Amino acid sequence: MRIAQIVFHTFDVIVLLGIIQAVIIAVVLVMRGTGKPPVLLFGTILLTLAGLSVKILLHTAGFWQLPAFRYFPLAIDTLPAPLLYAYLRSATGLPLTRRRLVLYLVPTVLFMSHAILVYLLVLGQPDALLKDPLAEKLLYNPVKDVEDMIAVILAIVFWLMGYRQLRSYRQWLYHSQSDTRFEEYSWLRRLLILSGILALVFCLVTLLEDLLKAGRHDFVVLQIFYVYLAVISYYLSLKGYSLYVTGNLQTAPVVQDQPESVAPVRLSSEQLAIKDKIAASLEKERLYLNPELTLKDLSGHIGCPANVVSAVINHGFGQNFRNLVNSYRVRAVQEMLKAPPAHLSLLGIALDCGFNSEASFYRIFRQFAGLSPNEYQQKINTQNRF
Repeated sequence: MRIAQIVFHTFDVIVLLGIIQAVIIAVVLVMRGTGKPPVLLFGTILLTLAGLSVKILLHTAGFWQLPAFRYFPLAIDTLPAPLLYAYLRSATGLPLTRRRLVLYLVPTVLFMSHAILVYLLVLGQPDALLKDPLAEKLLYNPVKDVEDMIAVILAIVFWLMGYRQLRSYRQWLYHSQSDTRFEEYSWLRRLLILSGILALVFCLVTLLEDLLKAGRHDFVVLQIFYVYLAVISYYLSLKGYSLYVTGNLQTAPVVQDQPESVAPVRLSSEQLAIKDKIAASLEKERLYLNPELTLKDLSGHIGCPANVVSAVINHGFGQNFRNLVNSYRVRAVQEMLKAPPAHLSLLGIALDCGFNSEASFYRIFRQFAGLSPNEYQQKINTQNRF
């Protein structure tokens, strides 16, 4: 496809589709986000990824050769890492002050201001190639090198901070909450791990090239990075749509009072008695039917400290609080599916058994039963026919 000097190859089309999808979903999120910080931040992340992808298209598709697009200001390399961390804090319940967010954005504001200044000062030059000497006088490339270095440093720092916060949130979630509306962010954990590995590989490749003088492969590495960025844009667009447009995600409260971790020990007679109380509360009194049951609720019900109850659940039942409660809910659904009430749908049965999120019900049921609810129901129907 050609428009004047613009040429789109397969690589460019892949990147362009990622940009389009990210922008569309970002607009939808901003319009439907009703001012919620996690939703707005998620949408901003998608727009930032789209902006980063535009940077490579300026070069690969030929826009850079057009005077109007040469030195187009897109100095946003330092933006994704703090935005992702800000989203993570907001989504997992940590307060995010406006002052803190502004502080995160200072590097991007500084570099973007310089990029805009360069663009405006060279804009009047009609010849694209003649813009270069003028841009050099304005220290375009040296500033760009500093921006790249700071972007790497920020990526490392915010990656470490984000992974630590996510780990803390997931520990709090699994050991104290059974509300299935709370997002577990397994997808975000996998994304952080994959991004960390990819960044490490890129750093190693660059280091080896510098030390061994093996020749530069910068453009190939950049293409791999931007294809990855396009894939991430597709993935996050779909995830954002499922989480915030069609889902019923529950925003986490501030994560504070987490039960202390206890090293594995053999249960004492007192702990065995507590285990029996926990089992009785779930099996006979069916506390799991409360969709918002917490460890604090359970410990208050049986009259034991939360950290002791957590330790007994971990070492006596061999699982955390969240999984223990959900295992009872799944079993309750399985029992009802053997003779399902005529007036209840599959989702209605799940809600009656303590689930309060359709998406998490299907995921959790498969986790414990090894089958989807529909597959399990078909299996039961087949067994009943014979």
